[in-house]
Amino acid sequence: MAAKLASPKRAPPYNRSKVQKRRWIVVFALMTAGITMIGVVRLRSAEPVYQGKPASFWLDHLLTNMADPKVDVAAFKAMGPAAVPFLVRTLKGGRFSRRERRDTAAFLIGKLGPVSAQAIPTLMSIYRDPAEDWRLRQEVRGALFSMGGSAAGLVPEFMSYLNSPDAGTQLEGTLFLRSVGPKAGAAVPALLKLDAGNNQQLAWAVADALWVIDRRTNQVLRLCADALSAPDLGPKLHALVDLRELGPAGKSLTAAMQAALQDPDGQVRQMANDALQVIDPAGLQSALQRITAHSDEQLASLIRALQTPGPRPPLRSLEALALFGPAAQPAVPALISILKAPVGEGPFGIMGTINARREAAKCLAEIGPGASAAVPALVALISEHKDPNTTFYCCALGRIGPAAEAAAPVLDGLLGNDHPAQGPVDPFRSRQRETYVGSLAAADALTRIVPHGCSNAIAVLQRFEADLPPVEVFAVDKYGLGRPTGRMVPNPNNRFCRLSASVALWRLGLEREPPVAGLVAIIAEPTNDSGGQLGWAIDLLGDIGPAAKRALPALTKLLDTKLFIGTRRAAAIAIGKIDPHQAARLGLPGLLVLP
Repeated sequence: MAAKLASPKRAPPYNRSKVQKRRWIVVFALMTAGITMIGVVRLRSAEPVYQGKPASFWLDHLLTNMADPKVDVAAFKAMGPAAVPFLVRTLKGGRFSRRERRDTAAFLIGKLGPVSAQAIPTLMSIYRDPAEDWRLRQEVRGALFSMGGSAAGLVPEFMSYLNSPDAGTQLEGTLFLRSVGPKAGAAVPALLKLDAGNNQQLAWAVADALWVIDRRTNQVLRLCADALSAPDLGPKLHALVDLRELGPAGKSLTAAMQAALQDPDGQVRQMANDALQVIDPAGLQSALQRITAHSDEQLASLIRALQTPGPRPPLRSLEALALFGPAAQPAVPALISILKAPVGEGPFGIMGTINARREAAKCLAEIGPGASAAVPALVALISEHKDPNTTFYCCALGRIGPAAEAAAPVLDGLLGNDHPAQGPVDPFRSRQRETYVGSLAAADALTRIVPHGCSNAIAVLQRFEADLPPVEVFAVDKYGLGRPTGRMVPNPNNRFCRLSASVALWRLGLEREPPVAGLVAIIAEPTNDSGGQLGWAIDLLGDIGPAAKRALPALTKLLDTKLFIGTRRAAAIAIGKIDPHQAARLGLPGLLVLP
């Protein structure tokens, strides 16, 4: 059968309208994309820039670095009002905006404060809307508080909150009015009429607002007086904070604050001290002098605390006892008992024992020759090598002086040489269990105990005037383990050991001047205490005595209540040794004798 040839398929008819329609769709899509890109570019170019990076960069960086926002906050503060429109746009957000970005924008507006006043309408819109996320509303609330007088236009609305039957709404309105400050003066009559009833939080807020807005003190002083006489801790602390803010206007409560200086709670005592320092410095000094004049009663109380058996060593009492110096001699039997007490159970028990022994040794060092009965207990602890307090035990023996002569063989052993006849000691090569600081403490103690038979100790001290051997740097790996790097650096103990040896040699008459300037350099930056050397430097200045008078200004700065109380107590002891008259003028030891 003959094959039938297939006829070719015919092309579809040309549809001009469909082709044109497709062309217009493509053109429209391209135009839309172009317009969008132009908008994005213009929007980004409208952002303020800091260090070459736009505001959006710094906001996104803050989102991933909320633990340390300082750099990003500084960037927005540098951009200032120029950054506010960007933050407002971010805060308004939209369907595709992450809540965290809006929260961060509100946070940053709060950091900018009154310069971002143009954001107030947006902030209030979010604050009023109960449908907004509660976390965002909290950030917005904080931002509104930061506006200060710039939010004066909202005073009528805030005043309306005071008319609410809900105490929480009344409190919110009161806090907002307080944040506005003097520009909320129109609200004073309404605040005076507001009945807080038994709601102490609202009563405090109203009193604070009346003080901030109109400098009215009646309400706040009445509340402070009641709080200082109450047994509860919280109201006392609140009252003292408010009184410090009042300044001299709170002087009528000086007597109540002086009484708070002897409160059982250390935080109350410190805050009462700070408040009186601002309100009535003369009243503070007179109170401190009275406390010091009656220190015998406090000493008896501390000794009773040491003698009272309990599950934990009385560390706070031990820390305060050292301030009494030789007058604390009646406490020696109790201190010996602490040195001889068995080690506590478990990690916390062990650390408690070590800490108690250390503080007891410090007390014995300040008592001096009157603590000679403690020599056997101190020698036994050094011989056991079971805790890290050897330097403190050596110091106590040295301060006891010639009465501790029985300890000389043990101390000589710490120098790394059991046979004095063999010649000068080289503690840098001896295989002893003690550190360089232990050898130094032992040498110093021997010069006090046997000043005419301590040639080995003097040789050790003279060697410490040179640098110690360098130490190797270790790097911590990803597993938290230290790995040697092979890199050697100067020993961080060089300066401390050199100065300590110099003080001991000066005391022996082997050096002309004590190293006061070097020690003052260490204590000049108490917040940067490298290697824990601050306490030793203070102690050495006290050991130098009147010859260290030029250190008094630096030591006086260490009495600042913002510093660690151990530092303040050490400074008080040193000042008392250098210039007792200056210590009396400062009202020392004052509150520091209270545990």
